[in-house]
Amino acid sequence: SSGELAFDNGLVITPSMSWRTDEYSDNISNGGDLGLKDESYWNGGIEVAYPLTDSINVSLSYLREQYNRLLVNRQRGGTGSTGIACPTAGVGSDACGWGSEISDYVDTIFGNASYILSSNLELNLSGTYSHTSNTTETYSLGSALVTSVPQYPEVRNDYQRLDASLRYNLSETLGQKLGWTGDLSTELGYAYERNSMTNWATESMVPYMIALDAGANRSLFLDALNPNYEAHIVTVSLRMGW
Repeated sequence: SSGELAFDNGLVITPSMSWRTDEYSDNISNGGDLGLKDESYWNGGIEVAYPLTDSINVSLSYLREQYNRLLVNRQRGGTGSTGIACPTAGVGSDACGWGSEISDYVDTIFGNASYILSSNLELNLSGTYSHTSNTTETYSLGSALVTSVPQYPEVRNDYQRLDASLRYNLSETLGQKLGWTGDLSTELGYAYERNSMTNWATESMVPYMIALDAGANRSLFLDALNPNYEAHIVTVSLRMGW
């Protein structure tokens, strides 16, 4: 849901929020079917837009998102801290279960400014920053108090992008000479993009894992690419509308 507050000076404030929850399978939090038990999601944000002058418009927005998931799994083989044996066949025993609570947080800030330089020329500037965090808490569920419950470090990601574009309207010049009655414009754009991730699951991966893990033998891991990058992007476009 969202609402809009508009003022006589042109200021517009738009708050928004949403929430959902899904329950799967038997939804037994300490046993039953394995896998995802439930998932919930909510977000809340606000956008502020204001015309500084007749030629300059600016806007700024912020959005907070959160995901929560509950998973149940079971240990096969070995014994728990209470000495209860976990079967090696099938999916194991309810006594050997463990759970995971997984949370994802996303904070995103976006800003934009447009400046009408003349009747044919417009400059647009924008920037985006997004920070994400993933945490996993695992714990024993069954009476065996299994010892193989994994504890995962936090996964973090930061994404940044800056955009600048200069748009020139050709409708009144080239469009009239060509007999084009619709919109005709050209645009020159530049963007800087950067992504930085800290992820225990991919930091030590290489395409041929035998260099790190002899047990991997000849296995090829296609997701061994580094997600950290910087990019400079230049674009030129021609737009036609009718």
